[in-house]
Amino acid sequence: MNSKIFVIEVCEGCANHSWNTRHDPNQYKSYAMNTSRAIKEKVPDSEIVFNMVPKAYAMSDIYCQLLRNDDPEEAYYQMMPRIGSFEISINGVLLFSKSLSGLWPNYGAIAMKAAQVAQAIDKNQDITVFQTSGKEKKMKKGRNPMATTGQNFQQAAPQQ
Repeated sequence: MNSKIFVIEVCEGCANHSWNTRHDPNQYKSYAMNTSRAIKEKVPDSEIVFNMVPKAYAMSDIYCQLLRNDDPEEAYYQMMPRIGSFEISINGVLLFSKSLSGLWPNYGAIAMKAAQVAQAIDKNQDITVFQTSGKEKKMKKGRNPMATTGQNFQQAAPQQ
């Protein structure tokens, strides 16, 4: 089995939950395909699977809603993706989470991170250092979106 299997959990069946979301299923598909393509360009010997988890990874805490599969010939469990999810992981290590960050992935950044993970795997290094909390949001240098918000709040807040 290839040790570089990137798992992309991507929301699907958006019509079934359209009563409380405004998901565009084509946007999810487009991001999935473009992310997959970007990873493959940087890590050509990798495999990318969608809404499936290799059985070897299944006991990792980040994989949930797996469908039972007792077929010993089948190497993967199917996954019921969570609403709004776009998560990228490898071997139980979460590399990107739209659910945690509230952001769509940057193809180039994900591909670079995937390449770094692949190099670490090749060197038998610990890949948990690439785990994301989903909280890292990088802003362009010199930008602070809270600066004006905070100033406006302070001006609007009653003085005591």
